[in-house]
Amino acid sequence: STTGRFGPMPDQHPKGRAYVFTPVESERDIVEVTDWFLTVGNRFKGLAAQAFGITFLLTILGLAIPLFVMAVFDQAIISGSTAILKYLAVGVGIAVLGEIVLRSLRSGIFSFIAARLDNIVGGEVFRKILCLPPSLIERAAIGAQIARIRDFETVRQFFTGPAANVLLELPFSLIFIGVVAFLGGGLA
Repeated sequence: STTGRFGPMPDQHPKGRAYVFTPVESERDIVEVTDWFLTVGNRFKGLAAQAFGITFLLTILGLAIPLFVMAVFDQAIISGSTAILKYLAVGVGIAVLGEIVLRSLRSGIFSFIAARLDNIVGGEVFRKILCLPPSLIERAAIGAQIARIRDFETVRQFFTGPAANVLLELPFSLIFIGVVAFLGGGLA
């Protein structure tokens, strides 16, 4: 009825139609979105920890070449010893090879995360767009709908592009500054 009253239906078989309406957005939907982001983030927690550890090792190995040059000038040239130079060259060679291997491992981790994010986010965005009410889709221009999809692409690119490397390496730049401060004092 249009009176706004509600209650149990009589046991007789009334004729007519019954319409049931549910809200488009509920608290459950909002919680689902935040849970979804946390769920996706938790999927990559182990890989993020590995990438963080690899970045720490890369920072330590990145110090090998500057310290090698310093040791060549301070030790090998002053003493005129080729034996010291050979040992230093072998050490820095091992460090450079280790750095190459670790960089390829880290780029593999980032590639895997990027591919998984493409799959997960792309499928979820498509599902959300299909579940939108028709009134919302009909009112929005095609350009606005494409802009929404590109917003998700921007987020994905942030986590899988150079910004992820910068965020991982930023805390370890303090190690470089600390070594320079130890060796050069006020130069840091």
